[in-house]
Amino acid sequence: MILFNLNILELNIYVSRILTSFFVILYISIAWFILDYINDVYLGFLQVSQFVSAVYWLSGLRLLVIILFNEVGAIGLFLGYVLSGVLIRDFALQDAIILGVLSSVAPVIAYKLWLKITHISGAFENVNFNKLFLLVFLHSAFTAVFRTSYLYLSARASDWHEIVVVFASNVCGALLFLYALKYANLIYRAIKTPK
Repeated sequence: MILFNLNILELNIYVSRILTSFFVILYISIAWFILDYINDVYLGFLQVSQFVSAVYWLSGLRLLVIILFNEVGAIGLFLGYVLSGVLIRDFALQDAIILGVLSSVAPVIAYKLWLKITHISGAFENVNFNKLFLLVFLHSAFTAVFRTSYLYLSARASDWHEIVVVFASNVCGALLFLYALKYANLIYRAIKTPK
């Protein structure tokens, strides 16, 4: 009887984890879609080409999602990217899928490499500007290489100079997003703290 109860408990834990992952993926996908819509409508003037922005602030969101949710977050980013790519940006389905995979895998690789290089625990303690910038640099480098390689090989980028634009747009966007988040948190704490 005890064995049967343990198996039910293990099954409940397993189902709970699956449901939690499902909802995390769903929420990230919806959030990405909404934020990409806002990006397209209000920051469309920053578009350099159909696939590249001068400043891509959602790069910081990608990093935050990967830091918080790892591979589960990457699945949510992928689905959100495919949906917004097809429905908002008029990408061909193939482009949306491939760029979605590349844009979701790049921050995972960068984050795992960054953890090894900096020896930082998953708790994200003692992260100074230099360490944060290294993470942004790695993420932007992987994203730029992956995206530009695909765009160039599929004849959507005329030459390799776009790698610099993609890299710079991801660095600027990620730093803007992460620092906006930091200062929003400081403002929230200042308002919330009783005097």
